[in-house]
Amino acid sequence: MGVFNPAAEQLTGRVSQALIGKRLTKEMPEVSTYGLFEVFCNTVQTGAPWRREVYYPGRDRRRWFNFTVARVGDGFAVSFQDVTARKNAELQLQASQKRLRTILNGVMAIIGLAKPDGKLLEVNETTLRLTGVREDEMLGHRIWNHPAWCQTSESQDQLVKAFEEAKVGKRMRFDTEIRGSGGQSIPVDMQLSPIFDEFEQVTEIVLSAVDISERKRSEAHREMLLSELNHRVKNSLATIQAIAAHTVREATDLEGFRRAFTGRLRAIAASHDLLVSSTRESADISRLIREQIMGYAPEEASRLELSGPPLVLGPQGAHAFGLILHELATNASKYGAFSNERGCLRIGWRLEGEDVVVEWLERGGPTVVPPTRRGFGSALIEQSLSHSLGGRSKLDFNPEGLKAEFQFPVRK
Repeated sequence: MGVFNPAAEQLTGRVSQALIGKRLTKEMPEVSTYGLFEVFCNTVQTGAPWRREVYYPGRDRRRWFNFTVARVGDGFAVSFQDVTARKNAELQLQASQKRLRTILNGVMAIIGLAKPDGKLLEVNETTLRLTGVREDEMLGHRIWNHPAWCQTSESQDQLVKAFEEAKVGKRMRFDTEIRGSGGQSIPVDMQLSPIFDEFEQVTEIVLSAVDISERKRSEAHREMLLSELNHRVKNSLATIQAIAAHTVREATDLEGFRRAFTGRLRAIAASHDLLVSSTRESADISRLIREQIMGYAPEEASRLELSGPPLVLGPQGAHAFGLILHELATNASKYGAFSNERGCLRIGWRLEGEDVVVEWLERGGPTVVPPTRRGFGSALIEQSLSHSLGGRSKLDFNPEGLKAEFQFPVRK
C-alpha cells in the first residue's frame, strides 16, 4: 500500500500508517471478497481504467461507493466517493416504480400514459392483453392513429377532440369502442386526466378505459323490454276489443259476459306482469301456458288442446317463454285460430336431452298470409330465445294455420 489520504481513512476506518507498505489483500481482505483485487490487477496489466458503483463495507455500515481505478506507473490509484444517499434514493424510486407497475398491471382496466400530443408513453399489461398488440406497436405512436383505439373515423375524431380538451387541463370522459384481440369491438368508458407541473402546465395525460360490455347488454335488454312494453300498451285497446267481441259472441246473458270478460282481463294482467319483472320463479310449463293462453282462448274446451309430460322450467325459461306465449296468444286472438268461431290450437311439449321442445299448431282460422317484413313480434321471439337462453325458434306461416317450434334449455 502506497498513499492513503485522510478521506480514505474516514470512509474505511483505517489508519494510513498501519497500511502503508503492507500487502493490500492481507490488511483489507474485503477487496478480494468484492472482486476488486482482480480489477486492480487487470488495470495494471492493461492500462484500461475501471469505474463502477460498488456496494462496499464502510467504517460503520455497508455503503455505495463510486470506485475509479487507474494505472499509475507500475501500480494503480483508487479513488472512491460515497454515493450511498443518492443510490438509496434511486433504489427506493425503482422499488416504488416496480410496485406501481405491479398495481397497474393487476388492474382489470386499460391504463396508459400519453403526451399532450397523444403519443403513448406507457401502457399496462391489461391493455396489451385486451387489444392483442405488442408494446412497441403502441408506444411512441399517437393513440388516435392506432387501429386498436379507433374503430371508425367518428371515434377517431372523438378521441382527437378529447385530447385537445385534456391538454388544456380538462378532465374528459366518454363512451367509445376499441378493437379486441379477436378483432371484435369492445365498448369502453374512456377517461382522460391531465397531469400538471409546478407552472400549471399539462405535461402528460393519464388515460383509462373500462370494459362496459355488460352494461351495454343490460341497456339493450332494457330497451327491448321498454319497446315491448310500448308495443303492448299501444296494442292493449285492440286486444281488449277483440276479447270483448269474442266474449259477446259466446255469452248468453249480461252476467255471463261480465264473468267471462273480467276473467280474461285478469289473465291479461297476469301476462303483463312478465313485462316489468326481470326474474320469475320456476314454473310448471302446463300452468304457465294456461296462464298466458286462457285470457284469449274461447270457452269451448275442444278448441284448445295441451299435451306433454310434467315439466318445470327454470326462471329465465319461464320468463322468456311467457313473453313468447303472450305474443302468440295475442296474434291468435286477432288474426289466427281464436279470431273466428271454429279455429283451434294445439300445444305440445317434450324433452330432448337438457332441452324442452314446444310445438304450437293453429288450424281452422283465417287463411294465413306470410308477413312481408319482420315485425316486432318476430324480433321479440328471436331475442327471448336466442339472446336470453341460447335456444332457437322456427315459425312456418302455412296458409292453413301458423306452425311454430321452440327449443331452449329447461333448467335456465
